[in-house]
Amino acid sequence: MVVSDCSPRPAPFAPLFPGLLAVVCVGAINIEAAQPVTVKAPDVTLDTPQTTLKGNLRVNGSVNATGTMMDAGENSNHYSP
Repeated sequence: MVVSDCSPRPAPFAPLFPGLLAVVCVGAINIEAAQPVTVKAPDVTLDTPQTTLKGNLRVNGSVNATGTMMDAGENSNHYSP
């Protein structure tokens, strides 16, 4: 059962891209899965003032940052601008 204040609706340009879906929500969104979740796309952007990840972060590739990189509240000695 899904209870939501979200209203899935086709994006304005959906006829050009069948299967495209835009979801507009007025409240919080929680996504839970009993199995691993994969997002596969040519590029993913998170447009938010702050993003929090709980748990370990594994990066299979380069990390590029435009701001400060901190380690336990201090500048990491493994990073040089």
